[in-house]
Amino acid sequence: MKPFKFLIFFNFICFISTAQNDTCLINFIANNQFNDFQKTKSLGAIKQSKNFGEGGVYVINPYFATISAMGLLTSNKEENFERVTNYIKWYSKHYNNKNGHYNIAYDINGDNETYCYVADTDTVCNYIDAEDSEPAVFCTLLWQYVQKTNNIYLVRANKIKVEKAMQYVIDSLLDPADNLCIAKKDDEVPQKFTMDNCEVYQGLLCLSYLEKNIFKDNIKYKYYYHIAQQIKTAIKKELFNDEIKLYKSSKDLDVDTTCWYNCGEGGDCAAIIFPQIFNVDSSNAQVSTRQRSIVQNNFKTCVDADTSFNGGFLPAYIAICFANAGDTLSATKQINNAIDLFYKNNPTATATTSQDASWLLLAKESIIAQRKKKAVIIKKK
Repeated sequence: MKPFKFLIFFNFICFISTAQNDTCLINFIANNQFNDFQKTKSLGAIKQSKNFGEGGVYVINPYFATISAMGLLTSNKEENFERVTNYIKWYSKHYNNKNGHYNIAYDINGDNETYCYVADTDTVCNYIDAEDSEPAVFCTLLWQYVQKTNNIYLVRANKIKVEKAMQYVIDSLLDPADNLCIAKKDDEVPQKFTMDNCEVYQGLLCLSYLEKNIFKDNIKYKYYYHIAQQIKTAIKKELFNDEIKLYKSSKDLDVDTTCWYNCGEGGDCAAIIFPQIFNVDSSNAQVSTRQRSIVQNNFKTCVDADTSFNGGFLPAYIAICFANAGDTLSATKQINNAIDLFYKNNPTATATTSQDASWLLLAKESIIAQRKKKAVIIKKK
């Protein structure tokens, strides 16, 4: 059998063996979406998990919900495209006309919409987790959505709103002294996080693509593209510790390479792989390889066994890093392990969330793309 034909056969076998896992992840996200067309306020909103928040309500975090919607797009099925359409419409209806989108709570039936809810025994109102990255990831979703669905009308309907939200980021959060964004304007000690700035870079880049290809505004295309490139340069310069060759957690804080996430006084190690996830660095660059090796070596036990690791879903991020770098075997191992441990065997675990199901699906999509590249190379030979 010729190598190219064998590879096609091998990929077909892999496709058959992983189709059930894909369906498991897609269904998990879909089942966490409010889908009652009679309840127009909550229709399309995506919950993080099957678990209630405090006070018996579901709190919709738009940042996580947007990432969850990205996973639905990977199915390439009309029914899931429709789910993302409903999500975009829900998101669009709930812009706050300032800095993007507040968290919103609903009861179990998708009723009693409110911007106030209980968190850690305190009542929280009009809360947004990160003013910089939340609207940015929505821009990324819109660009991905229009490429998959060709629904330019829905995307164009969001033009003014996304431009306004991102202009708030540029005017109020972007520091012209170093071209980095703070996470929130009103924080007592504003932080310039590596994670957030990577997301803002990609969001502005995607908005520039929308301006050029969908909104047909070349001036705004150049405007957003230029700012995106300034942020990209700043991430590499200001958020990288050249002495230890690792990205920082934030501009003023190096990472704690023994702690994955929510590290207290130490910097989150999760931050070091965001530049390659959001295409600040090439996945095959030497700097990216070093960041991956640190994560893989320092958290190997966590990756191979119990993956609910201190507030962050480790295998999902590692999987997409390895997939983007072409190491499809390592990526597949992480994906299958996570699906078996959580989405199949423990769907109500704290670590079993819609957004992490999406990261796993995005990793699987990257694996397929990498295999197609290899198939083309073999065919040429």
